[in-house]
Amino acid sequence: MWAYPLRTEPGSIAGRRVVARCGAPLRLQYHGTWDPAEEYWGEPDDPIDDIFQTIIAAGPRPECEMEQVLPGQDPDDIDDDIIRSAELRQAGYSGKARALLRAMIVQDPRCIDAHVHIGNLMFDDNPKGALAHYQTAVAIGEQALPGGFGGVLPWGWIDNRPFLRGLNGMSISLWRLRRFEEAEVAIDAQLWLSPSDNVGARFIRDDVRARQLWRRDPDDDG
Repeated sequence: MWAYPLRTEPGSIAGRRVVARCGAPLRLQYHGTWDPAEEYWGEPDDPIDDIFQTIIAAGPRPECEMEQVLPGQDPDDIDDDIIRSAELRQAGYSGKARALLRAMIVQDPRCIDAHVHIGNLMFDDNPKGALAHYQTAVAIGEQALPGGFGGVLPWGWIDNRPFLRGLNGMSISLWRLRRFEEAEVAIDAQLWLSPSDNVGARFIRDDVRARQLWRRDPDDDG
């Protein structure tokens, strides 16, 4: 039976300090059983990738949702500071976006999405620095996973998305830095955790396994 294979350590002293001061792990809520027989795997004549065949053959597994922390959020406010930071970035105010995200981390370092979005801000110019932030996000999420965790964190549960985005950012950064073996393990972990693969990890898996160099997606306008 598959078990989550990673125990991530951030590649920066600051990231390791953040993880160390997180305190109580995020909660993990169970939502019954995920059954691959109930999922869509393509049309009957479509080929199924080898990893998905293995996931299907593994059968039903526990379905879980990871707590998401959004410090300072007003429950009556539709937007939150993650959304506001993304809007600032798109408007060209990256410094203000980063300051907003850092303020969230000061309030509660377990805010996975704040770490992920700082990684996104850094990715173009400093992939190594971005990787450290993605690793911090993933390490915080991993504190919620018990040893030998073999469940599913479906994308459909919205609170799972920050952790899955962190794993995706970490995978792509590792690939870009030519750390292929680590990238492959992280990609496969994403697919086992979220077989619906809403972030498209399966589309880069073959290139990583073939040790092809990272290249920017021409459809990525970010």
